[in-house]
Amino acid sequence: MDLTNRIAKCNCGREAPSSESLAFFEFRGEGSTVATTSCKICRYDDLAHKRVANDPDATHLRHIAGHDFEPVGPFDHDIFYCGCRGWD
Repeated sequence: MDLTNRIAKCNCGREAPSSESLAFFEFRGEGSTVATTSCKICRYDDLAHKRVANDPDATHLRHIAGHDFEPVGPFDHDIFYCGCRGWD
């Protein structure tokens, strides 16, 4: 995982240079779990798509049955938590 020139963002908008030492840091670049297992169309996991294919009666997943899984790919930033809402 190459963090060179990558930025991590908190939900509040605060940014910091990507680093594994940031609280709740998640790498979202090339080859990351989220880039390879989240669907570009619906953001559901690839396992949900497999379940729908194997169990068409999974009513809570019926809305994703109309498309094939397509990985979302790498994001341009990573995520972390800056402490903006407290630590408790």
